[in-house]
Amino acid sequence: MGALLFLWYALKVSNAHPEVWVAAPLPVAAFGFCVVAGALLWLGKAPSGVLTLIALVLQVPVVRSATVGYYFNCGIGLRILVGAHRLSWFPFWGSEMHITLHDSAARTTIGVNVVALALAVLLWLARSTESARDALLRA
Repeated sequence: MGALLFLWYALKVSNAHPEVWVAAPLPVAAFGFCVVAGALLWLGKAPSGVLTLIALVLQVPVVRSATVGYYFNCGIGLRILVGAHRLSWFPFWGSEMHITLHDSAARTTIGVNVVALALAVLLWLARSTESARDALLRA
């Protein structure tokens, strides 16, 4: 969904400006990676756990400062943000990627996508439990 929205934006909104196409491979690859990881996990294929864990870990951090900005989301999430003067949170649904250098943020904000973090922890624990079960069965 994110890759399609990016391509729609590039074609319709920005009138296919050349600078948009220079940046196009990164979001298309990132969102495509998440689709492949999710499909492999759904099908129960062997490398799916590691790929999905990587996709989730990429979605956990949220940073916005005067020098760098980063967040990446696929699907449902809940961001908890800590700024200079307050704690804030908001739920979201959708796919987006934001990577900037020399961001225009007046104050630094850091945070986490709680849904991605919880799913990564659950997947990690499931992998550990599965490994322990397989070791017991081999013994």
